[in-house]
Amino acid sequence: ERPLASNRPSMRLPPLPAEMLGKTIVSEDIVFELASMKDGENNAVACRGQQIDLPAGQYDRIYLLAAAEEDVEAGFVMGDTPQYKTVQSWTGFVGQWENRLWDTEFARVDFQCEGRVTAIEKGFIKRDPIAWFATHRHDPKKGNEAYQFTYLFKYALDRPVGATALLLPNDPRIKILAATAAVNHHDNATPAAPLYDDFSDRYDIPLRHEYPKPPAPAFEGIAPTASVTVDRADSFESLSIGPPAHDDYVDQSTGSNIMFRFFEINGEYRPHGHAGAKDGFLPRLNDGEVARNNDDVDRCVWYDNEGRFYINLEKSIKINSVKTYSWHRTNRAPQYFSLWASNEKEMPSLEVMRGRHDGWILLGVVNTKDLGNGGKHGSSITPVKQGETLGPFRYLLWIAEDVGEGTFFTEIDVHAAE
Repeated sequence: ERPLASNRPSMRLPPLPAEMLGKTIVSEDIVFELASMKDGENNAVACRGQQIDLPAGQYDRIYLLAAAEEDVEAGFVMGDTPQYKTVQSWTGFVGQWENRLWDTEFARVDFQCEGRVTAIEKGFIKRDPIAWFATHRHDPKKGNEAYQFTYLFKYALDRPVGATALLLPNDPRIKILAATAAVNHHDNATPAAPLYDDFSDRYDIPLRHEYPKPPAPAFEGIAPTASVTVDRADSFESLSIGPPAHDDYVDQSTGSNIMFRFFEINGEYRPHGHAGAKDGFLPRLNDGEVARNNDDVDRCVWYDNEGRFYINLEKSIKINSVKTYSWHRTNRAPQYFSLWASNEKEMPSLEVMRGRHDGWILLGVVNTKDLGNGGKHGSSITPVKQGETLGPFRYLLWIAEDVGEGTFFTEIDVHAAE
């Protein structure tokens, strides 16, 4: 065996855990010598058509230690004939059984699993020989990503008689960490039958029932008129929008008779049975009492599907902001809703849907799912231009989207302009 050297500069690796890479990697008796893994040093070659000179001798095989940013097919040339290889991704699954695809995302531990199967992916196994693997990878900013496996693979190329150089493909997605020339007759041995299931006989799996696609959100295709700010923190006081207030325009502690009401039709849009609904009202949303813990079923309002609730401000008022707060331990913390407003004399129909929203103005669409599950989430809808106000409006309507499990809303503040 003999390691090879490129006549072109190297580059740094993708975020593999360098502390788990030694000076050499041995795969089926083929030894690969690695470059230095010190921070800031080059230690891999990105393929850009470089030429690697081959050593003299009777070497009949060239082995590459390589991986790619994604599965890539490329040609390597020694002599006159290219040898095509699919260089496998450095991370991701190398195989799995049939996998169900769902219409919703689940928490890592989910006790209800309320979702619908929309398709089944066929099982697969990628057959490239794994020369090295690690149980995690590195994010340059966040650090270790546990159980996100990383791999390096061994690829064998035949060296034709008389070939003096290896020409790499022109595809920088492919990274080569080492190359070794060897005489190896063992590669000529092939199994008489597959040693394991190669999934080559897998077929598309039909579903016995296909669910209709969910209706498009009512806000789809409409430009909001206000600005949205979202935040997530460990405490309400740490939220950038500030904690819930006790003196906003609709808070019950101010003597306001304004009450949140829920809307239902034909049994739809009804809040959860333990969400505190009373005679069509949702008093928990403006009682000034926030949740005491991350699963407080006594001080929160939530839906299991799409939900709609609204308030009548009794008169037209100008609004500085509308702030909505939620808290839960997992996937019921994020907010995903649209806020609508109207200044009609009579409240317009609450049966708002895509393409039908007469009398209503879309103020904003709130989506805090990208902030992650758990914790205290807050959103604030304010005028686009500083110094202006929202409105005047008399009615406000929240349409909470169906995300599989509903948000735990704990308080909503409406701040009126002076």
